[in-house]
Amino acid sequence: MNESISKLLRYGVLISGFFMFIGWMSFLDFSQNPFAALVEYQINTPLMKTLAVALDRQQWGLLMSYVGLALLVTLPVCRVLMTTILFIKHKEKVLAFAAAFVFTILLINFAIGLEF
Repeated sequence: MNESISKLLRYGVLISGFFMFIGWMSFLDFSQNPFAALVEYQINTPLMKTLAVALDRQQWGLLMSYVGLALLVTLPVCRVLMTTILFIKHKEKVLAFAAAFVFTILLINFAIGLEF
């Protein structure tokens, strides 16, 4: 199980990095200033609105970047869940409870952090 957790993290980081790299590269326009698309940063726009606008405008690069970022953010959550399962299988009740508690706190924080 530890090996599968390690592989999940390793391949998850590689795959998320690939998605983010492809997404970011699609923004570059080498006929002009390659970083012109990256000048404007909207900090107060809710995530769901940004995704809806990107989907409406068919900005597949931006959407791929967000997929990679979402995958990268969910990797620690998956690791804590798999660790909880591992502790339950090994009948380590205290460690299983601690890991389940951390998993619950992570889910609550994600729920609080989402803005619609």
